[in-house]
Amino acid sequence: MRKEYISIKEACEHFNKSLSTIRRIVKETPLDKLKKEKLVTGHEKIFIEFDYLNNYFNDQLNPTNQNNYSENTQNNSSNDVLIEQLRSKLESEQYKVKSLEKIITILNNELESKNKQIASLLERQFETNVLMKSLQEEKIKLDTFENNKKRKWWQRG
Repeated sequence: MRKEYISIKEACEHFNKSLSTIRRIVKETPLDKLKKEKLVTGHEKIFIEFDYLNNYFNDQLNPTNQNNYSENTQNNSSNDVLIEQLRSKLESEQYKVKSLEKIITILNNELESKNKQIASLLERQFETNVLMKSLQEEKIKLDTFENNKKRKWWQRG
């Protein structure tokens, strides 16, 4: 079977589409459906397979075509993959949250025990201060007694 090719300009006229539309389609077209000719000016003239364009525009008119179905199933499978990736991310995030909650619980328990230790140490410090005050008072009494003892009898008051 001989393949029939038409130029971009002919495609615009035949399918009643704009030049930019046909050029966009040409960019999306596989290379085996295109034919390029070198012109004398150094430019290239691009020809596209007539049957390919005909199928392309018929597919757009008929949305229940098999190509659309395959694209939809491909989109569905890629959506399934994305959903699965999101689920795994969500599960990993939930695992991270649970582990962080456990760490917070452990740290709260440690904080409570440290607060108890600090309260106990403050009690001991208060007791030490009371003992030091009583020792200081005794020392003052002893010093005054010693001072009174060293004075002569007429110097005592």
